[in-house]
Amino acid sequence: MEFERDLFEKHHCAPEPYELRPECILTDKVFDACFQRECEPSKVVDLPCKSIMGDVNVVYGAGFIVDGTLDISPLRENFARVRFVFRVPFTVTVYDKEKKEPVTISDYVEFPKDIEVFLPQAPSEFSFRIVIETRSETLNKQIVGDQVILAIGVFVVVKVV
Repeated sequence: MEFERDLFEKHHCAPEPYELRPECILTDKVFDACFQRECEPSKVVDLPCKSIMGDVNVVYGAGFIVDGTLDISPLRENFARVRFVFRVPFTVTVYDKEKKEPVTISDYVEFPKDIEVFLPQAPSEFSFRIVIETRSETLNKQIVGDQVILAIGVFVVVKVV
């Protein structure tokens, strides 16, 4: 405790030293992770209006594994083949000149995954989960008639927790 107090006093982190005490937290342990990039070069979104003013705004949601698509097959000791389809939802907002109001269209892109992961042997009361995190961005957007053509890039991290 004396060591921590010396650190606080030396670096002037706070007017008074904090009282340090242990805390208990529950968190997922990551046993394996895989980082990959995906691209949808020409996602076509139909617009309900033809008279568009201004720019096209695209907002992406968090990607998720589509229900019923996750398949885990053992390969060899402590390794498995994981297959699934993940979906990234997004909304496109444009401004309709005739109605003088914004129009929002919801859509999504899907990508299949087929990877090998480290999946160690565990007791029956212990269970593993496959989770993903995504970060998506618009690489290019183009308005052609009453359609928006998007090039979408997605970074995906697949984790065994």
